[in-house]
This record gives sequence, structure tokens and C-alpha cells, in this order.
Amino acid sequence: MKFRKIISGVICMAFMLFSMPVLENVVADALNIENVAPVSASDVALSSGTLENGLEYKVYEDHVEITGCDRSAEGEMIIPETIEGLPVTSIGYKAFYECSALTSVTIPNSVTSIGEYAFSDCSLKSITISDSVTSIEKWTFYHCSSLTSIVIPDSVTSIGESAFSCCSSLKSITISNSVTSIWGDAFLGCSSLTAIHVDPENQHYTDIDGILYSKDQITLHQYPAGKPDQSYLIPDGVISFAYGAFNSCSSLQSIIIPDSVRTIDNYAFSVCSSLTSVTIPDSVTSIGEYAFTECSALESITILNPDCAICDNYFGRALSETAVIYGYLGSTAQAYAEKYDQEFVALDENQDTTAPTDSETLWGDADENGKIEILDVVLMNRVYVGVDKISDFGKKNADSDQDGKITLSDSMNVLRFLVHLIEQKDFPIQAL
Repeated sequence: MKFRKIISGVICMAFMLFSMPVLENVVADALNIENVAPVSASDVALSSGTLENGLEYKVYEDHVEITGCDRSAEGEMIIPETIEGLPVTSIGYKAFYECSALTSVTIPNSVTSIGEYAFSDCSLKSITISDSVTSIEKWTFYHCSSLTSIVIPDSVTSIGESAFSCCSSLKSITISNSVTSIWGDAFLGCSSLTAIHVDPENQHYTDIDGILYSKDQITLHQYPAGKPDQSYLIPDGVISFAYGAFNSCSSLQSIIIPDSVRTIDNYAFSVCSSLTSVTIPDSVTSIGEYAFTECSALESITILNPDCAICDNYFGRALSETAVIYGYLGSTAQAYAEKYDQEFVALDENQDTTAPTDSETLWGDADENGKIEILDVVLMNRVYVGVDKISDFGKKNADSDQDGKITLSDSMNVLRFLVHLIEQKDFPIQAL
């Protein structure tokens, strides 16, 4: 025992001797004024107070910051330009958070910055942003469920992450030509938003029929969740869908993804409650977290790239839990389905689909090339959404349920045939 104490003492002494130079340096640095960053007097609050209308503020050397508001404040709130003779230049973090009785706020021209969460969870119906504000920070207007419209002034250059997310009554928004960056899911969950308007002179963004794209139309940033369209054909040339691009688009029933698309980002199609089927072309190399989750009507997801990277971590599943996954044997789609005990149906690359059951009709051969392929399914969907046409005989082949029109039911029938769930002799069949 004595020997152990001696050894412990030696170790402690060695540690102290080794540490002394380090400690000396730390103390020296702390005492060295040149190494200490100076604190500006303008960064230190001199006093604080509350106005009669419930506004709480802090006074600095040369400006005032609004830091809070009485939660019982109601009606219209006009923020003054000056308090105690100094300009009001900023609205701080969570300053108006959960001010549920306020209906409108006017921000004076003296204000240049609005902090994170500043107006989140408010019941504002309108807000006037001054022409001096340069950025809208992340979560600034999150869940302002009564806000119906907003005009972003020319002074603003950036819109932060989730800045307007879950503003369920927001119907339209105009983005000025000064905006150079819009962060992910800025308009996520805006279920009433029908159009996003971009100033034609904006050098970074554009809108096509109210849909927000990058200026070069390589990235689809946001499809307005409240847009009434039941189907949409994404233009050729689009390479990626941004974070939450189609999130909560409850009217969207079908979508045609072109071969130019390479990536589908997180939450891209989540909560698309009317989407029934989707075919992901072999050009797509990755599908992000929650990309197709909570799509309650989604019956099938066809993934044509056998090596497509599909997010499969437990908390970030990419695909709907109820949809049947179609893909090739040995593919990442099959591995994903097996990991989550989800139904998987294999596509057969070598299936012979050239033999019709009669001399006139080859059910499913929409492009009349003598065989049935996944390309026929894509063509039928394009016909359904009105962006392509086929001949009368092609229509006869495609109309697998004999209801006189080309619908999603027909393309689903052909897809079921391609994965061996039905046979040619079973056509025509009843609509699904």
C-alpha cells in the first residue's frame, strides 16, 4: 500500500511539473491586455425598460433593441423609430414570440435587422417590413398562421431557413430582385400558397407559373403547396429538387420526373397526401431523408437506378412505409425494402413483352414499338397530364381498362403487368 502511495505521489508531482509551464502561459495570456478582444461600448446594454404599449427594450450607447413584448398586447403594434432619443435598429430573438393577440405590426425604417424567431407563433394578419431591413433570419415568421400576404422590400438580400414555414394562410409572396439567397424550407408547409412571384430582374431566381426555380432552372426550389394542379411535368434540364420542394402539396396526384434529375433532397415530396404513384428515373443517384414519407395515398414507388443511394437511417427514412417498392433484383431499392420489411416487387430486365394476345391490340404498348416497357408507363402518365400525345392506335393499346380515356389506372395496370402481377390474357381489366 505504501509503495502505491509513493507511485501515486510521483505521478502527481510529474503532472504538476509538466503542467506548470502550460498554466503559466494561460495566466500570462489572461493578463496580457493585447490578447484580450476589446468589447465595444455599443455592445453593452446601458439600461432597459418597458413602454406603455408593452414593448420591452434595451438601450445601448448608440441604438435601441426591441427585446420583448407583453404577451397580452393586442391589435395593432407600431414600433417607434426612437426610444430615449436613440434609433431603434433591431428586433431581437423571440421578441414577439407567441404574441397571439397582435393582429398587425409596423416596423419603422430605422430597423435594419430582425432576429431569429422574432415573430414566430404570432397571430399576425399583416406586417409591414421597413425598407432598411437587409435579411429575414431563420424561423422569423414561423407558424404565423393568420398571415395572408407579405411584401419583401428591395433592401432584403436573404431569406433564412424556415423563415415562413407553416404560415398556413399565406396565399402569395413577392420576392424582390435584391434577394440573392433563399435557405431550405423557407416556405415549407405553407398550405395556402398558390404562387411565388419573382421580380424579372432578379439574377438568382425565377418563377414559372408561380413555381420557384433557380435562374438557370437547374434547381426546383419550391412548388407552392396550395397550388391546385393535380399533376405536374417537371421541365427537362432540372437537376435537383431542393429541401422540401413539394412538401405538403396535397392536391398533387401525379408527377413526371425527367431524366435530367440527379438528386431528390430531404422532405422533397413528404406529406403529398394525394400522390398515388411515382417513377424515379435511372438518372437519380440519391433520395434524401423523408423524401416520400407521410404520402398516405402512395401505392407504388418505382426506382429504376439499381444503385440509387436511398437514405435508410432509422430516423430519416426516405420512402413511404405503405407503398410497394418496385426495382431490380440486387438493387438498393430491394435492400431498402428488406431492411424495413416492406413489400418489394422485382422488375424483370429481360421480360419478353412482344407477344400480343390478339392480332390488333398489344395492351400497354402506348408508343407502338411492338413491346411493353417502363417507357410506356412514363408516356401514358405524360398523356394523362396533357403534355404529350399518342396516336389513336396507341390510345387503344394504352386504354387497358376500356373506359375510353388514358388515366393513372391504365399506367398502373401496365406496371402491374411488367412486374408479373397480371398477364396479357387478363386485359382488358377493370380500373383499379
